[in-house]
Amino acid sequence: MHRCTENTFEPTFVWDPGSRVPPLGTCEAHFWLGPLDVPAPELPSWAELLPDGERDRAARFHFAVDQQRYIVSHAILRLILGAYLEQSPRLIRFSTNAFGKPFVEATTNGGQIEFSLSHSGDMAAIGIVRGHPVGVDVELVRNDVNIEELAPTIFAARELASFRTFEGEARGEAFFNGWTRKEAYIKARGEGLSYPLQEFNVSIDPSRTFQVADQNAQGATHTGWATRTTHRARVYPAAMIVLGEGMMVRYFGWRKPWIPADGTQQIGGS
Repeated sequence: MHRCTENTFEPTFVWDPGSRVPPLGTCEAHFWLGPLDVPAPELPSWAELLPDGERDRAARFHFAVDQQRYIVSHAILRLILGAYLEQSPRLIRFSTNAFGKPFVEATTNGGQIEFSLSHSGDMAAIGIVRGHPVGVDVELVRNDVNIEELAPTIFAARELASFRTFEGEARGEAFFNGWTRKEAYIKARGEGLSYPLQEFNVSIDPSRTFQVADQNAQGATHTGWATRTTHRARVYPAAMIVLGEGMMVRYFGWRKPWIPADGTQQIGGS
């Protein structure tokens, strides 16, 4: 695995509506964040970007809004990957590891691209890296979640102590900050929920850099970033981590999802 020597953290979210994805350097991690809400009449066009298996999975959702979010998030992932790989998004083939983590099959992945996708509410996050495992997560801050009941089942002792120092709205955001960071880390490891959540610690303070302390991965290097955005007056914390040293993050987004005419090289909008 390539070892990078420069460790640069860029905390500013850059909303780039450019029509082409920028070059992806070996020591770069591209953190994409954007909305999923599209007019219902456009949904069939998005679904056409997906293979039969993904359309079947979307159809299993009971509520139409969940079907839409699945279709658009996975179509945007294919559009972005297609732009990086310079091929039609419809031709990209995925497989999964033993724990269900998806990856681009070698036959369609000449650039050794690794990715991670997450969506919550009307937002999606996508992490793109070359040659390093990556995990990303985004969560809608919700008031209908019993954070006091869930926190002891998710957080390690040190995280729980930190969580309990927050009050009011800050406590809720601290919970979702911790949740996104832990989810991003286990996604990067590729072991799913089989990896014990309480055997590693993340920083949950919104003002702190995303850090991980894992007793089962002594000596391993991680580079993590956390951000937050709002959409329709709702708050979304998001986090991305790369299992590699000295990575630089660049932030990108799409203002309004749209499908380019050829479905290959462009992503973005106005």
